[in-house]
Amino acid sequence: MLPFCVKGFLEPNRMLCTVSFWNCHVIIEDDDRYALKQDDIEVMYSHTSMIDFCKKLYNDVSSNIDEWVSFVDYSDENTEQKKQKLIKMLERLKQLIDLREQDFGENRCFL
Repeated sequence: MLPFCVKGFLEPNRMLCTVSFWNCHVIIEDDDRYALKQDDIEVMYSHTSMIDFCKKLYNDVSSNIDEWVSFVDYSDENTEQKKQKLIKMLERLKQLIDLREQDFGENRCFL
């Protein structure tokens, strides 16, 4: 129930997505180590709530689990081990979605 950040490498830029209660704030910045100028940063937002973000993540990974398992292969784990680990993580995400979904109903607010 706390805002969180998702990061990604866009080659050559970096993306930071801060997921708040009711919105996502996306920042795309250059990957170099120099002081940024205003033109080096792109800022966007999406009216996607935290619960909707988590549902979309769950649905995307669940629907494409083999692709997600094989996306990056830097570890020594075999594909089946990685898949089982991802399935457990998805089960936990689903539990959290089910637990918190009511908190995002009508007339709800967060302190």
